[in-house]
Amino acid sequence: MSNAEREIRLRSSGHTDTGQVRDNNEDNIHLWHQDDQRVLAVVADGMGGAVAGEEASRIAVETVKSDLIAPYIANSRAEWGDDGLSAYLQDTIRHANNNIIEQARKRPELRGMGTTVTLAYVQGRKVIVGHVGDSRAYLVKHTGGGIQQITSDHSFVQALVDGGHLTSEEALGHPMGNVLYRALGQTQDLEIDVYHTQLDAQDRLLLCSDGLTLHLLPEEIAAIALKHDDPAAIIQELVALTNERGGRDNVSVIVVVADGIAGADSAGESTVHASPLSSHENSPPVAIPRENSNMGASEPQAKRSTTTSTQEIVRVSTPDTAGESTPTGESTSAGDEPSSDAPDEPGEGRDHLLPDQ
Repeated sequence: MSNAEREIRLRSSGHTDTGQVRDNNEDNIHLWHQDDQRVLAVVADGMGGAVAGEEASRIAVETVKSDLIAPYIANSRAEWGDDGLSAYLQDTIRHANNNIIEQARKRPELRGMGTTVTLAYVQGRKVIVGHVGDSRAYLVKHTGGGIQQITSDHSFVQALVDGGHLTSEEALGHPMGNVLYRALGQTQDLEIDVYHTQLDAQDRLLLCSDGLTLHLLPEEIAAIALKHDDPAAIIQELVALTNERGGRDNVSVIVVVADGIAGADSAGESTVHASPLSSHENSPPVAIPRENSNMGASEPQAKRSTTTSTQEIVRVSTPDTAGESTPTGESTSAGDEPSSDAPDEPGEGRDHLLPDQ
């Protein structure tokens, strides 16, 4: 690791919450950290019904843990400048996809299950993100107070925005907003987006499921992220506000804060590079009525209380345990981790897949 990378110390925390409507949590997260210099963060948002969604997101996270942490990252094989790192991330996500497809084949009750996955590996300043679905990764800049969406949603509505058929404003609250055309569990021929970016001192990297962005705008996320120095406090306020506004879906958030070491000059502009930028290269499937989807749904559950656009800069007002991987649970903070069923009309919080065409 270079001296420039060692000018940054990483602190991280994660939490997943059932929300105010769901009776179960189909999200799953994992957070691994080592020597305040390396972090692996994973968010997966399952779909396909209570049991199926939970199983799909669990398989995705467990595959990442088994394929990526012990054999690759934890033994320092993941060196920047090694083109194999990007390929290894993609291979891991493809393996997770194949594992989900295989389990659905063996167990008919899981047929149609799928999940998003957004994972980020951070080493010092450098960040690489692997992404499928509509969970998101954001970069919140301390200098200038901007927020940049690193990932691009693989959703029907985002494809319409990218194609110039909808404005970003028209996409907000669109009835097809939660319909995905790409997710793990659909097909073995899976395209995976990989992004590279860089952290400067006091920047925040944030991964979340769409339960957060269903209720909060990017500039609101940025304002809260810059309000607190403690990543756990950032997450607590984000989740609390989400639930206060209805909490219609499960919500998961992981935050990584980059601390600058005294005397290090790290201010600058970060640029997101995608390799490959494969989103929307192929025409997305034509939308079909939800009742023809192969995704299951059940009856609404009563509310329950719980404790606790594309790649553009939005400006807002700025108001350690080495090699530790914490078990799946409700929340985690590093410097700790974690791991409902209601039918949804499109746009009401639960993701749905377009059937294979």
